[in-house]
Amino acid sequence: MSVKSIFSKVSLPLAMVVMLCSAQSAFAGSAKIQLRSNDGTTILVGDLIDFSNGAFTIRTDLGDILIPKHLVTCKGEACPIAPGVRFNIDA
Repeated sequence: MSVKSIFSKVSLPLAMVVMLCSAQSAFAGSAKIQLRSNDGTTILVGDLIDFSNGAFTIRTDLGDILIPKHLVTCKGEACPIAPGVRFNIDA
């Protein structure tokens, strides 16, 4: 299954997550990151909780979400520097 087909099947729920996650989190000491789908259609914003086993775990108002790194580009000061992690440095 392609990345595009995965995101197209879940784009509405992910869009809802983006809207809900845009508000400030109550999580103290948060390290906000932005994960953008490789096709640019979906952006998730949350607090970076963990980066391990090739996946980001971010905390959102809906709970913790696990996103495989190969599906997204990470933007934010808290983005881990690791092989295979792509960064979006556009302003």
